[in-house]
Amino acid sequence: MEPLIHLRRVSRSFGSLEVLREISLGLFRGETLALVGESGCGKSVTTKLMAALTEPSRGEVLWSGQPVAEMPRETMRLARLRLGYLFQGAALFDSLSVFENVAFGLVENGGHIKSEIEDVVHDHLRHVGLPAAAALKRPSELSGGMRKRVGLARALAVSPEIMIYDEPTTGLDPIMSDVINELIIKTANDRQMTSVVVTHDMNTVRRVATRVIMLSPVSRLGPGESQVLFAGPTQEIFEVDDPVIRDFVTGNAERRLEELAA
Repeated sequence: MEPLIHLRRVSRSFGSLEVLREISLGLFRGETLALVGESGCGKSVTTKLMAALTEPSRGEVLWSGQPVAEMPRETMRLARLRLGYLFQGAALFDSLSVFENVAFGLVENGGHIKSEIEDVVHDHLRHVGLPAAAALKRPSELSGGMRKRVGLARALAVSPEIMIYDEPTTGLDPIMSDVINELIIKTANDRQMTSVVVTHDMNTVRRVATRVIMLSPVSRLGPGESQVLFAGPTQEIFEVDDPVIRDFVTGNAERRLEELAA
């Protein structure tokens, strides 16, 4: 099966800082892929490469087998509409109302009359569990969980084929985190959505993911070592014997504290 998105031997550096080294991975139709690993391992950079929001320093990104770097600008713009992106912190426009935030993609892309936009906005606010009255509020009037849900409604309003969630539960209490997890599951099931979830939260991984890729920070790699520490079905990452993976999954910091003290 051809991946919807394929990163082929991709590396990404920012000046002298190497974040990704020779990463190869595919995103396949219908799956929910979790990207996990320590802070600084390049998870968010990976998703930005997948969405062509940044370019690789080396290697190539392919969408449905087509190299993104070879796509004409307009072709890439239209192809990117297949992707929805829930940014860290939701990244709402503070100067716009909730309604205007959710409607933003529909208005920018054109082709919709006012009544259609109104219907889509209210349908998607209902989908994420927000009342109609929320449409009139500003982002500054919302809780963190509500902002995440508005960000999700905005991303879904343009009917993407693929959803990318960047740290969707960070900063939320356990109850609201589970609300977001349920919305990820509901969206995947109701819309046959293909999803990528960047997270540190192993409860989110267990709840929503069908497959997991765990990355290591480049700074912790030895010569010839792969940055991909684990790639496989979700349940298997909770059963592996590798001490580095097991410490991450269980949140055991003892080994890291010993390394820092050495």
